[in-house]
Amino acid sequence: MDRIIIKGQSNLNGRISVAKSKSSSLALMAASVLSNEPITLINLPRIHDISVMKGLLESVGVVIEEQGESTTFNASNLVTNEISTDATWASIYLLGPLLARTGIVKIHRPGGGAVANRDVDLTLNNMENMGANVYMENAYVKATATRIVGKNIAQHFPSVAATFNTIITAMIADGRTVLENAAKDPEIVDLVAFLNLMGGVIQGSGMDKIIVDGTSIKQLKGVEYEPIPDYIEATAFIVSGLITQSEITIDEIDPSHLLPITKFLLKIGAKFTIGTDYIRTYRKKIFSGNLETAPYPGFPSNAQPLLLALLTQAQGKSIITENINENRFHVVAEMRRLGADIELEEKRALVNNSKLTGGKVYCENSIDGMALVLASLAVNGETTIENVEILKRGFQDVIDKFQDLGADIRIV
Repeated sequence: MDRIIIKGQSNLNGRISVAKSKSSSLALMAASVLSNEPITLINLPRIHDISVMKGLLESVGVVIEEQGESTTFNASNLVTNEISTDATWASIYLLGPLLARTGIVKIHRPGGGAVANRDVDLTLNNMENMGANVYMENAYVKATATRIVGKNIAQHFPSVAATFNTIITAMIADGRTVLENAAKDPEIVDLVAFLNLMGGVIQGSGMDKIIVDGTSIKQLKGVEYEPIPDYIEATAFIVSGLITQSEITIDEIDPSHLLPITKFLLKIGAKFTIGTDYIRTYRKKIFSGNLETAPYPGFPSNAQPLLLALLTQAQGKSIITENINENRFHVVAEMRRLGADIELEEKRALVNNSKLTGGKVYCENSIDGMALVLASLAVNGETTIENVEILKRGFQDVIDKFQDLGADIRIV
C-alpha cells in the first residue's frame, strides 16, 4: 500500500490548474444513458471513481470510446437494466436514467451511511410520487414504471442525488413536474445545462424550484459537453496557499462556485485576488472564525474538513458546526495525531490554534486525505499518510500538482 511522506513548512510558489468536477462528471456520465445517440464528454477527470462509473456503464451495454481528451458514450444498445455492485456511491445516479430508458431498473443499494440512505429514500419517494413502483429486494432497489406522470413534489431536504434522479425521471413524464426545495449545487446547474442541450425542457436550475416539462426520450440528441471545474479541488489548493502563507495561483476555476468558501475566508482575514477564471493567494495570517455547513449556497459539507485543517493555524478558537454529514468529523482523530487541538461536542468541533508536529496518519476517504495533506504542509517535521490510493481516487494528479508548487511531498 502506497504512502505519502510530507516534510512541512515549505514555501509554495507557482500555479496549477484544477481538474473537472468529479461529482458533475459522474452525473453527466450517468445521464448519457438517456440518449440513443453518442454523447461526448470533454476532459473527464483521470481518477478511479470515473473508471468505476465507466465500468458500470459498460456493464449495462454502453460502448465507450476514448480519443485524446474526449470520451464518447454510446447507449443505443443497452443489454441490461441491472447494476449488481455497490462499488461506488455514484451508482445511485443510474436509477433515473435506466428507469427512463427501459422502464425498469435494479441496482445494488449504495453504501455510505445515513447520508446515502437519505438520498436513496428521497429518490425513491419522488419516483413513487410520479407513478413508479418501487420496492426493496434483498440488498437491491428495484423500480418499474409503465407511465410516469408530472407532479408537484416538495423535498424535505435538497439532496443532489434525489434532485438529479427526479429531474431525469420527470423528463419522460406526461406533463409538468415542479420540484420544490431542489438542490442548488453547481453540479445540478451543470446537469440542467447538459440536459437542455440534449433537448430537455427544464427551468429554474440553481433556484429553489425546478420545473421540468416531459418530453419523448427519442427527442434527446447526442451532444458534446465539458463538465464544470472541481470547486472542491480548487478549495484545497486555495487552502494550501493560505496554510503555508504562500503566493500561488489556482487556474481554470469558476469563482462563482466558490462564493460560500471565499466569503468565509475573507471573514477570517485571508487575502487573495479573484480573476475571471483564477484565484491567487497571498502571504497573510488568518484569524479564527465560526462556520456552519448548509445546503448550497451555504457552506458545503465536503469542503469542511479542508477548512478544519486551515483553522488549526488560525489565531484564536474557531467553532465548526456540521449540519449535513455526521461522518465529516472522522478526520479529527487523525488530525489529533499531528497535534491538532480539537474538541468534539456532538455536531460541533472546537478548533484551537495548534502547533502541529509530524506523525503517521491514515487516509479514510479522499476528502479526509486531502485535509491531512493540507495539515501536513503546516507541520514542523515529517508526516506519513497511509492508504494514499483513497486520496488519488478523488483528485487527479494531486501529488504532482503539490510538487509543482514546491511542496516536499513524495509517494513511497
